Amino acid sequence: MCIGRRWHTRGHERRLLAGQAWYVGSDLEGLAAVFEGAYAAAGIEVPDLPTDVEVLQRHGEDGTRYVVVLNHTTQDHTLTIPGTSGEITIEAGESQTLVIEA
Repeated sequence: MCIGRRWHTRGHERRLLAGQAWYVGSDLEGLAAVFEGAYAAAGIEVPDLPTDVEVLQRHGEDGTRYVVVLNHTTQDHTLTIPGTSGEITIEAGESQTLVIEA
């Protein structure tokens, strides 16, 4: 147990199928370096986003890509999301789902 400190592990022995799992336990302050390492190891391209704007991505069985953008801020933001066409504007406090057919 690591009380008051960041802690993470990457278990190579815990690989399942083609993926792998990371466990991160923290107060969430200063985790950027941990996530950068996890993204790089997984080959994930991370868009440059404003603080408190999230981008989530899911893939359907038919190959359709679903990109969900969540704006937790009080300002509108215009973003370019890798792998999508053009820019999107997401209003303050709103979410938006992009559907990209396979």
